[in-house]
Amino acid sequence: MPDQKLRPEKCLSYTNAVDKAIKSIKPDLLIVDFWYSPELSGPIHLNNVSTDSGTIAMQAFIDSISPYTCKIVMTLPHLTFDQNIGREFPKRLSQGLPLNKLNMQKSVWEKKREDGMKRINALKCSKCTFLNIADAFCDERMCYAYDKELNIPYFDDWHHTTIAGLFKTMKHFKPTLFSIVDSVKCSNKSENFIQK
Repeated sequence: MPDQKLRPEKCLSYTNAVDKAIKSIKPDLLIVDFWYSPELSGPIHLNNVSTDSGTIAMQAFIDSISPYTCKIVMTLPHLTFDQNIGREFPKRLSQGLPLNKLNMQKSVWEKKREDGMKRINALKCSKCTFLNIADAFCDERMCYAYDKELNIPYFDDWHHTTIAGLFKTMKHFKPTLFSIVDSVKCSNKSENFIQK
């Protein structure tokens, strides 16, 4: 498929544009929310996180942008279901099937994101704060795919949120993000940023 072949080139082009923008704008606070591709979430090469290509790529990105911002907020691996919630939810609803089968046990999610978290934990970034988006949807034992009261899905597919999921995420993290914004101190930019 031609799209598959073009995807890496498009990703590289996008990454270069983002890198250029960060270095040009020099934001006080930078929020990095991205998809954890198989390279970043899949098995760690030779079970060695320090030589793993995904870990190395993440560290290189952080090292590249750190001099140009005072604070980096990065999201942890996004909640990913084993089934397409956007397709399965209406099907189950129309057929009267139990919707709770769409939910996922938290222990299953913790296992799925294990290697991604090992990479995150290996990163060196004094400016980083990490947000676990899954916290908005999970309690101690279960991660929820839909709003039980309103009977609407939080996810449009395996991991992209619907508007309802986006609002749930925003409501959950608004106090945390405002606290982070209030804590950012970039009073003397000549000391905090590389000057060109």
